[in-house]
Amino acid sequence: SQGQLTVEGNRVGIRGDVANEALRQQVASDLASNLNPSYTVSNGLRVNAPAQKLLDSALARRIIEFESGQAVIRPSGLQILDEMAAAMGQIGGRKVEVVGHTDNIGSRESNLALSLARAGAVRSYLAAKGIAAANISVAGAGPDQPVADNASAEGRARNRRIEFRVLD
Repeated sequence: SQGQLTVEGNRVGIRGDVANEALRQQVASDLASNLNPSYTVSNGLRVNAPAQKLLDSALARRIIEFESGQAVIRPSGLQILDEMAAAMGQIGGRKVEVVGHTDNIGSRESNLALSLARAGAVRSYLAAKGIAAANISVAGAGPDQPVADNASAEGRARNRRIEFRVLD
């Protein structure tokens, strides 16, 4: 609902409210995959659910960075995860899925394994901060759900990300 699509040069923006995080990612992924590769998609879709909004606000479009090719979280990522732990504490015992993503450099198989390992590293860190590990599931999407064009360094950096999805 409240949908809006903007095109400015080779940047496509989409805004509006969707029912859940999976739909938010699916719409942006479908849009990106159907556009000419020179376009980048800015996903401004919002999940219209209080718990998901709380986690999205804590992440605030920041990227949890890892050492190149590894599942080692960089110090800037640890600071973000400290804030995510506080936000997850506020949503009580709700189950959350941590999804790792990569760019498309390297083989798909190695990127799938790396994205899963990174999601696992995030779960381990959050568990050490007092979030029940049983409430955190992990998934690795590898390079399969890009939010930007992998042809540029900026696009690849945006695609290397961690997402948090409140499970219904």
